[in-house]
Amino acid sequence: MGLVGFMNCLKVEGEKYNIQVNCVAPLALTRMNEEVIPAEWHDALKPECVAPLVLYLCARECPVSGRIYNAGMGCFSRTALVSGASVRLGESGQIPTVEEIRQNWNQIDALGDLEFESAASALIAIALPNQQD
Repeated sequence: MGLVGFMNCLKVEGEKYNIQVNCVAPLALTRMNEEVIPAEWHDALKPECVAPLVLYLCARECPVSGRIYNAGMGCFSRTALVSGASVRLGESGQIPTVEEIRQNWNQIDALGDLEFESAASALIAIALPNQQD
């Protein structure tokens, strides 16, 4: 999530200069993972299979900024930050207790289908869950 937050900061700062920023989550063979990935997959997991997406995202013709993409084995897809509904705990500004977390765990753990365009919009949804865009 740190890289996504960094990307969102760069997106906001870059907009005034027409600079676009996106993230790529690559699936590729590295020295760190080559021993745990079956040998028959090694050719398909070449880093070169990720490069076309990276090159497109760097092109002037690319229309998007602030997005996350998966790439690997010749497969490409967009992924997004999603969240469930916010659950406010603690009374009158008190710090919530671990017991309140446990009691509300099913609601906290439920993942919804809300897609956020930026980390800022996700934060607003968490802090002000009843606000509409």
